[in-house]
Amino acid sequence: MWIISLPRFSRQLSTNTTSTSAKMMKGEQLSLAHFIQRSAALHLWRLCLRSLKRVPDKITRTEMTHWARTQFEAHRHERDLDAIKFHISRGRRELEMTSELLSRSGLR
Repeated sequence: MWIISLPRFSRQLSTNTTSTSAKMMKGEQLSLAHFIQRSAALHLWRLCLRSLKRVPDKITRTEMTHWARTQFEAHRHERDLDAIKFHISRGRRELEMTSELLSRSGLR
């Protein structure tokens, strides 16, 4: 009888392990470093939206907002801290370049 119940226990154990890893993938438990990078990414997103509000042409503004959103969504589930930091710094550089181009063109 003990041998028959052993596979049930192993199935239960593997099910519990899967549900725990699934919870971590959903982002319910963030480390402090992940939390700080998440707030930096949200800050960058808000800066992008504020900067894009200044584009006078509605179609161009919509296209640029869509492009920014796809860039953020493409890396939304990234867990590697170095990759997250890289994407945030790259986003800041692109925002600075875009802001500079807007100011040179007289739109800002």
